[in-house]
Amino acid sequence: MAVLAIYSCDKESMPGQATPGQAFELELGESAFFNKGDFKIFFSQMLGDNRCPTSVECMRAGEAKVKVL
Repeated sequence: MAVLAIYSCDKESMPGQATPGQAFELELGESAFFNKGDFKIFFSQMLGDNRCPTSVECMRAGEAKVKVL
């Protein structure tokens, strides 16, 4: 869920560049790169999603399970 949103003033940064220790978001099938491409994660599969819908008040938020490569 959500869109990968990474902003940087570094002209050498590549699309999908992520910073360790900072939050980022990936859509299914997208990748994020760390250390200028030395390390990559790929959002491969949604294994389960029982999160509370945004229009409903739930006792707990729920959880999502994903597979990353």
